[in-house]
Amino acid sequence: MKTKKTTEYKIESNIGKRGYGPSAIKIFVKNRGIVLTEASLVLVHKETSKVVAIGNEAEQAMESAGDQIAAINPLRRGIIADYMVAVVMFRFFLQKALGCTESHFKKMYYSYLRKPRIAVCLPEPADEVTEVEKKAFEDCFYQVGAGAVILVMAPLEQAAECLSEKYPVVIGIEWSGSSRDEQCF
Repeated sequence: MKTKKTTEYKIESNIGKRGYGPSAIKIFVKNRGIVLTEASLVLVHKETSKVVAIGNEAEQAMESAGDQIAAINPLRRGIIADYMVAVVMFRFFLQKALGCTESHFKKMYYSYLRKPRIAVCLPEPADEVTEVEKKAFEDCFYQVGAGAVILVMAPLEQAAECLSEKYPVVIGIEWSGSSRDEQCF
């Protein structure tokens, strides 16, 4: 009889590791402006793998988190490093920005009927983002519930001004790592 090999996924905190510095997520919604500015941080319970807190709430709760809680930044240098955690984080942010957190009906409406067109402002210059990283962003936002995704190498404000007619939701990723002096969108 053959036995299946199971691979356990050990949840470890990546905060403080090189490249996992603070990232900020800003979401612009047409006719409303920037509606959300959150930290790209997720607290996960190590044993149950359940999400404890996301965003600014996770940043505040990190100080009082015990040994059983891992702080995970799913972005490394503003690029997706942990795909599954990034999907959970971006889904939460998008639902919060679009006001879909109140009722079960609104969540169902958002997830099944309403598929917003999303423009994502990446933090790296165009020549530094690989095709795999671009595909990870596209797949992530399609899984989150986007109807269409476009990746832009421009600041959030500029992209929102140019693309808001066709893409009513614009997401800017800002990484302020030690190797850069200016903000990256």
